[in-house]
Amino acid sequence: MNALENVGDNSKDQVVADEELIKCAVEVEVKKQAAEEKDLEFRKHNVIIFRIPEKKTENVKARKESDMTFVKDLTDCDFDMKLIDDDVTKMYRLGQWDENKLRPILVSFRNLEQKEQIMFNLSKLKQPIEKFRGVSISHDLHPKEREKWKKLIEAAKLAHVGSSSDVVENYKFHGVGRGTNQRVIKIKRQN
Repeated sequence: MNALENVGDNSKDQVVADEELIKCAVEVEVKKQAAEEKDLEFRKHNVIIFRIPEKKTENVKARKESDMTFVKDLTDCDFDMKLIDDDVTKMYRLGQWDENKLRPILVSFRNLEQKEQIMFNLSKLKQPIEKFRGVSISHDLHPKEREKWKKLIEAAKLAHVGSSSDVVENYKFHGVGRGTNQRVIKIKRQN
């Protein structure tokens, strides 16, 4: 009888151990989800600006001042927004400094309305001001969101190949919309 009781005790210990493992796994997942939500909230105020010329100097402060001046000029000329230094909570180049590369700039705005005004008026970037030609702006997306957009764009390209005789290279595919209004649009490239 003692041997049978020991078997019963071991199964109880196993159940308790399994419950502890499940609790730990749930706690880890909850913490991971909370961290992702915090990251998403943090990124809501950010934009990434591409192809802004970078001042060719080893002086970091001079490069940052040049970047801030360019961003202020861009928002003033193209978006009719007068930025003051306090409107930008942080701004920095992404990636390692290299004299031969144009690194994108991450800009975080104090007010979400300022970012939304820029994103709503992106069509104004097509104005023929030479200084801003080629500059583009996008949302600062979480890696999971970026992966989701890549899959949506790839699916749109595959659908295009299946339904059209025109080659994919003749089109640019862009993701537009937020939340439930996300979709991919295709724009014919100009030759």
